[in-house]
Amino acid sequence: MQYSNIIILIITIMMTVWISCGDNAETKSPSSNTSTNTNSIDSASSSTKTADALSLKVENYPPTSIQAQTTPTEVAAKWRIAPGVAVGFINKKATLSGIQSKYGAENIIKDGVIGLGKGKNGQPIRVFQTLLYKDQPDMAIIYWSDTAAIKNPIQVRIVGNGNNWRTRNGISIGTKLMELIQINEKDFYFLGFDDSKYEGAYNGLVADWNGGKVNNSTGVVLVPSMMSESMNSTSSFNKLQKYPTNHPNAPSLGLSVGEMRFTFR
Repeated sequence: MQYSNIIILIITIMMTVWISCGDNAETKSPSSNTSTNTNSIDSASSSTKTADALSLKVENYPPTSIQAQTTPTEVAAKWRIAPGVAVGFINKKATLSGIQSKYGAENIIKDGVIGLGKGKNGQPIRVFQTLLYKDQPDMAIIYWSDTAAIKNPIQVRIVGNGNNWRTRNGISIGTKLMELIQINEKDFYFLGFDDSKYEGAYNGLVADWNGGKVNNSTGVVLVPSMMSESMNSTSSFNKLQKYPTNHPNAPSLGLSVGEMRFTFR
């Protein structure tokens, strides 16, 4: 597993705790059971305490107009996501053999054990990584806590560009920012785009659903459109801090869901 993927896994688990803190997320540093990246997380947290960050509040701008929601299309069980509970047939009690029987052994690649630093007791933390539908549109990465028996996943990342994986309220890869706001029924916060920090692992991560309808266990990474990147639209959002979706310049980013991350409770 590449170093950048290790960073993403650690940060995502930390961010799950951070997001659940709600409005306190700007002043509380995410906690971790590992010694890895402790300094980087503290640094990231402190960066949100700038004067700019404190002024970037949802309530400081006119709210995004919320339209009536249509009923989401029913999702097949193998693709249906219940954040924090299950991703398709994958849940925290799943086994590799069970997942192979549901998705086909030929579609799952065992990628080996990787280390995530050390816990508070000094013992190394290791997970087993498997790739589901590798290099296909609906590719997912599964991290298993039991590295010997390969069971008990702790997180699933949806990293392909297909949109079969979907939450009950209709969030999938490719969902536009406006659709997310409508589903959440209020504006929320996402992190800026700073490739110089932690290999960009925080870029575009939804940091706070702001008490809306979307479950805080729904980990969403927003990506700018190719056009906005070519026009350097992200220059107004180039700090590692929270930005509200109703910021006047947010529409210029052309944001949509580029990755989904779900950590099991």
